[in-house]
Amino acid sequence: MTRWVKGAEKAIMIDGCFLMCHGRILRKLIGEDKVVQIDAFPLYKKYADIFSMDDVPEEERKAVARQVADKIIAILKQDKRLEGAVHGTA
Repeated sequence: MTRWVKGAEKAIMIDGCFLMCHGRILRKLIGEDKVVQIDAFPLYKKYADIFSMDDVPEEERKAVARQVADKIIAILKQDKRLEGAVHGTA
């Protein structure tokens, strides 16, 4: 997986945790210029006081994840740096 990410023109990092540690690791691994990091929290604005995903019922997590995914797809389609990289919806 590391080889695949390092070889990509851009890597999209969706961070859903306020710590954003995965984004920091990815930027160090492949370089700042190759990472498009998206903070998902402003897109769902819930669960700020919850750290464990198991504290939110699965169906609710899936519904919120779908809403966030749809918003991120729209954002990526508008980002000229990623033109041609977003081919539809998940």
